[in-house]
Order: sequence, then C-alpha cells, then structure tokens
Amino acid sequence: MIPTLPQDDPAVQARRDALAEAREEYVFDRSVSDCLFAETVPLRDKGSPRYWAELAEANVRCTANKAATSQPREVAESIVGKLEGLAARLKATRVAEHLDELKSAVGVDTDYPVSSPDDFRRAFELIEAPVAAEHWQRDDYFAWMALAGPNPTLLQRLTSVPDHLGLTEACFGCVSDDLSLADALAAGRVYIADYHMLAGAEGGVVDEYQKYICAPIAVYLATDTGLTPVGIQLGQAATDLFAQPGDGTTWSMAKTALLAADSQLTGLVGHFGLCHLVMEAVVLSMKRNLAEPHPLRKLLDAHTQDTLIVNDITRSSLTPVNGTIDRMMAQPREASLHMVATAVRNFRLLESAPPQDFARRGVDDTEALPVYPWRDDQLLLWEATEAWIRTYVETYYRSDDEVSLDEELQAFTVELEGNELGGMQGIGRVTTRDEVVDLVARIVFRATVFHAGINYSLYDTGYAPFQPQAQFGPGPTGDDDTHEAWMRMMPPYDIAYEVVEAFYPLHVRINTLGDYGSYLTDPAVADALAAYQSALRDIEATIETRNAERAFPYCQSLPSRISNSIHV
Repeated sequence: MIPTLPQDDPAVQARRDALAEAREEYVFDRSVSDCLFAETVPLRDKGSPRYWAELAEANVRCTANKAATSQPREVAESIVGKLEGLAARLKATRVAEHLDELKSAVGVDTDYPVSSPDDFRRAFELIEAPVAAEHWQRDDYFAWMALAGPNPTLLQRLTSVPDHLGLTEACFGCVSDDLSLADALAAGRVYIADYHMLAGAEGGVVDEYQKYICAPIAVYLATDTGLTPVGIQLGQAATDLFAQPGDGTTWSMAKTALLAADSQLTGLVGHFGLCHLVMEAVVLSMKRNLAEPHPLRKLLDAHTQDTLIVNDITRSSLTPVNGTIDRMMAQPREASLHMVATAVRNFRLLESAPPQDFARRGVDDTEALPVYPWRDDQLLLWEATEAWIRTYVETYYRSDDEVSLDEELQAFTVELEGNELGGMQGIGRVTTRDEVVDLVARIVFRATVFHAGINYSLYDTGYAPFQPQAQFGPGPTGDDDTHEAWMRMMPPYDIAYEVVEAFYPLHVRINTLGDYGSYLTDPAVADALAAYQSALRDIEATIETRNAERAFPYCQSLPSRISNSIHV
C-alpha cells in the first residue's frame, strides 16, 4: 500500500469511515489518577507470539533465579522446566494474565536477614548481577550517574548559589584545593541535581515497614574526566544537613538517600510518565485520527509497536493498590501517581529536543562540562534522526499548503493536545513542513533514544545497596551515624527481590532503532532510510571509540541497543 495523504486519496470517505470506527475502538481513559491509558486494548494490539515468548522467557529466568537463591542449582534447573512448560501452555494473549502465576510458582521464601550490603549479592545466582554491583561504593561511579545513569536529565549549571542551598566556600574547599567556589561558578564548572519535585513528599508503608523520602540536592564540580561530588544537601533548606565525601558513614547514608530519591523521579516521572504515558497519548491520537494509508501513520506504527500492550501490563501490575508502585516506591500509591500525572501535564513535547534541553539546563558548554555521555551521544543520534524524519516528511508533503490541507494531521494534533484526551501542552496547529518535522522528530526520539537511555539503565543500576527504590530508614543526622543505621535505610531482602523481578524483564528488545521491516516498503523513501541506517552504523562506531576512553562505558546510546518502540 503506497502511503497517501487524505486529500490525495480518491477513497477519502472510506478513510473517514474507518477512522470513525477506530475512535469507537481506541478510547482515552484517565480514571487512574489522571494517568492516561487506553480504555481497552484491541486484540490486534496485544503483542505478537514473539513478544510474549521473550517476556515469558525473561520472567521464567528471573523466577528460576529466585529458586536458586534458596535451592541447590539442580533443583532450580528442574523448576525452570516446569515454568517453561507452564508458559508454553499459555496462549500469547493470556501470558499477561499469568505473569504473577509464573513468579509465584516457585514458592520459595525470600525473607532473608540483611546485615551487610553484600547480602544482596545472593539475589543473582542464575542471572547476571547489575553493573552497579561492582562499582556501587565508588564516589566516581556515584557521580557518573548524573552524567550517564538512568536519570541524567536533572543536571544543571549553577551560576550562583541560591538561598536554599547551603553551599559555602568552606564546603567547596574540602574537595577543591586550587579553585575557589567563586572562580568555579564563574568558569561554569559547578553543577547540581535538584530533587525539588519531592519537596513535602511523605513515605508510605509496605508490609508494616515505614518508608522515607527527602528532596535532596547534589552538588558536583566538573573536571576533565567527569564530575567530582562536592556534597549532598538532604532537603530544600540551606540549614539541612550537607554531607560531603570525607564524612564517613554519614556520606554513605547521604548517597543512599539521594539515590533513593533519584529512583522516584527516574522510575515514575522520567520512565513511566515522560516516556510511556507520553507515547500512550501519541499512539491513541494516531490510531484515532491517522488512517492506515497515511505516511505518518506508517512511520509512527513502527515507533509504537506493542506500546499499548506494555502500558496495559503497566496499568494492571504497577498502578493498583498494593501493586508495584505502591510496594516499590517511597510514597503511597496515590501520591506517586499524582506526581506522574502532574509531570506529564506540565511536559511540553515541542520543547524536548536535546539541543533545547541542554541549552535550558546550561549543560551545552563542552569546555565547562567536557564529559557528559548523555549529551554527547544524544546529539549525534538527534542530528541523524531529525535528518531522516525531515527527508521522510518532505517526500510526502511537497509544500506547506499540503500540510494545512491534511485533515487527518490536524485532527491528530488537536486530540494530542486536548485536555481530556492526549493532554500534551503546546502542540498547537501544525501548518508547515518544518512544524511537522519538529513534532514527529521529537515523538520518534522520545520513543527510541530517550526511552532506551532510561529503560535499559534501570536494571544495570538497580542494585539495592546503590539505588534502592525506597528508603527504609530515616537517614543520616550527622551525629553518630552508624553502619546499622545505614543498613536500616536499605530495603528488606524480599522487597529488594521484587525490584529485581520488575526490572530484569526490561532488557527485552524486539526491535532495533532504524529497522522498519514491513512498516515502510515505499521505494520513495528507500534511499533516505538506507542513509539513516548507515548514519546509525557510523554513530555506533563513534560511541564505541568514545567508550574506550570513558571512565565507564556508556552503552545505552549504542544504536544496536536502542529499541525502535516502547515495548517494555
């Protein structure tokens, strides 16, 4: 089927009739605390057999690993066979209903006492341990998270010390002998990650364990090799505790508190909200308003493959009372979901391109901040992706007038922005080819590069002593902070293993950036697509070279590791 704009299609009424039916089938539902989901997911969107096989395999492997933590390896391996048999008997469309059955089939006790961070290593008998398990105690690895972790989007340049930050010359002097705070600020070498979104948040309770949360601020000094931690303020007032690397156990506890806070914004806002729910708005608006022959529909179908079903799984497993969010995250369920919904409502898709984001945060100066893998790799990928989208758009829209005449595109943007529909602020009316490119390139980039940078980092860094999803002790006071007090901040073992079960399947990839398969078959774009794929291969080689020189390799931006759609 050759892609056709509605104004060029002699069967335009048939298109309109098909879209009227689609609007009956794809319905916006904001009943879960204003978080957007499809009311129901049609059978055609419930995933291929391969999708469910990959997901079931990951869950089987994780569940067998759970058995191996308390059983001899031979017993664990026999359980694998039983679980595989169970998964094989389920039809693809029913696997989602039985994921909990797969996990509970082992029935082993994981309520182990934890007295040392090393006790969490037992959670990885048959599956690879997270990368963070090797480096988690190192301060340079902690600082690396602000540059190339699962949430490298908070870092911002500090030009002066704000009133609510207790950073002084004396504090700065503890980590810098040859540079004053004033000089470092003037040179643009002081950076912060501010978790003010968590101000006023309160911890919930799970299995009678009280959870805690704070709204910290991390301060860093940029160097030629990365960032050096200057300190962590454990709150939004200048009088709050300011812990520094030389503070022994207090410093270890402060890092745990900050990374627990980071888990909230990473998992809930950055991943669930600004990736999954943003793309839910896109896929619903698209399926309701862009007919199947529409060239943008053909492109975006590839970038929304299995997005509806993974979000449906998310809705059923993460969002209910006592679901994953309620159990794993620090705040009670309703507070967590409210934070997500608010963040998505405030998000402006058209202002989300990497060059805009880096300039807004003041992290675009490569002399002041020479090492920032998230920035440097994303800019390569953004340039290549935007160029591909531009060529694609201009192939089908020969003038700006054709954009204005496209009734399906106009309806798509109206619903994408509609308050009770997609809810994406600032979309407006699209009337030029440049505006189409701006919108579509940002959609594609968020579904691919941006999501992959967060999603595929979650398991690598989700090692309980390093990045607990919630804090279970009150944190440091600066006085008499002990090893025992630090251990109380870490999750009970069984809850930590729930995090392993939630994050391990996130490694599944069923497609790869730039591989459009049967989605794009029009010869008119074949050369442009080949050029894009060639550019991605060149970027892969460039990033591999960069990784050989980096303190830690950053693999999430390798095109071969980026999925073409959000499906986990």
